Amino acid sequence: VSVYPNPSNSQMTIETHYNIISVAILDAMGRTIYVNFNESNTIDISNLSKGVYLLQIETDEGLSNLKFTKE
Repeated sequence: VSVYPNPSNSQMTIETHYNIISVAILDAMGRTIYVNFNESNTIDISNLSKGVYLLQIETDEGLSNLKFTKE
């Protein structure tokens, strides 16, 4: 699983060969600030403040955690 572009300022794309079940974004304090149960591979991050976030991607093969930067 990978995401691009990273860093980004408006939208990110998830690249995976697996089916996406859910996507969550957590802030630096570990609080969930966004959850999407869509099977979409794009995420709108334009409303987030600048900073570093954790992206949790659940697929039919398991859970992936990736850091990304919002510019």
